[in-house]
Amino acid sequence: MDPPRQFTQCLAWSADNGMTLTKYEGNPVLGWIEGDNRDPKISWHAASRQWIMPLFLADDRFTLYGSKDLKSWTHRQDLRLEGDRECPDFFPLVDESGEERWVFWGANGLYRIGRFDGTTFTPETPVLTCENGRNGYAAQTWSNVPDGRCIQISWMAGGLFPEMPFNHQMSIPVTLELAGSGEAARLRRWPVREVESLRERKVRIEQVTIAPGSPVAPKTDAKLMDVSFTVRRGDGRALNVNIRGQALTFAWDEKEMRFAGGQAPGMVKGRAFAPLPEGESLDVRLLIDRTSVEVFLNGGDVSASYCFLPGAYERPLVLQSWQGNSTLERLELFELSSIWQ
Repeated sequence: MDPPRQFTQCLAWSADNGMTLTKYEGNPVLGWIEGDNRDPKISWHAASRQWIMPLFLADDRFTLYGSKDLKSWTHRQDLRLEGDRECPDFFPLVDESGEERWVFWGANGLYRIGRFDGTTFTPETPVLTCENGRNGYAAQTWSNVPDGRCIQISWMAGGLFPEMPFNHQMSIPVTLELAGSGEAARLRRWPVREVESLRERKVRIEQVTIAPGSPVAPKTDAKLMDVSFTVRRGDGRALNVNIRGQALTFAWDEKEMRFAGGQAPGMVKGRAFAPLPEGESLDVRLLIDRTSVEVFLNGGDVSASYCFLPGAYERPLVLQSWQGNSTLERLELFELSSIWQ
């Protein structure tokens, strides 16, 4: 049965850690505003002792509401996140100067950093991009992580899973931090440390030159891998990392990272490539699953998620330099166990 009015916000509570939920008899706690207003994300603002709720309104417009008791909500602010829409998130982080900043995030992985006084969010940065790959979308953070970390997970939309009883996947959870401070602050993402508990056999390669026609292939047959390496560009035009038959390309001249496999879902726009950080050398971490690869560059300054179907291959991981030499400073590969075992 359709509700009397769509796109209202309702409250339910649990006294048994979420095993059962009781709907509040006074629902809805916030009526329809406009358009498809939806996607509430509740967080606690300690300084003003109130709950804060961002909502999507329409196009690139959002709104913030506040409440002392989760039942009565007061409008605080309307704001825009140009180029993004739906699934907002709003959370605090401490920057490198020790100051608290708030991050306003949209579904397409765009965000702004600023200050929040309980009533008004004042952006201090332009609209920035954190979600670079074709398949990351609608990321959300957990509340009340016991050790204080800010942990985020993305929906990896658009993947293909032949003959499986499911049609999408989630990303590896990542820890969020702020690099820099004030208007120079930027988000940094890094896989949660719990991933390391899946590590099994280790393969290590010391410094070696990657020349055209002389690829480097770690000795492994694994499909699940946690790979870290540092590469120096040299005079090569590009470095191709072939992952189970699909090429992840670091195009040095264009300062772009591209992935040949997979496809983007309809709601993901404008992510044909990810920007490469400046510098002669590049730190790369790859989390490779059966049909996905998640990429983290220079400690998480750039991150990207890609879904793919494997192609033909002899070795699951091969590094090739194109039109010149690159230097692999070091490579460390861990074969991973399945979380389902």
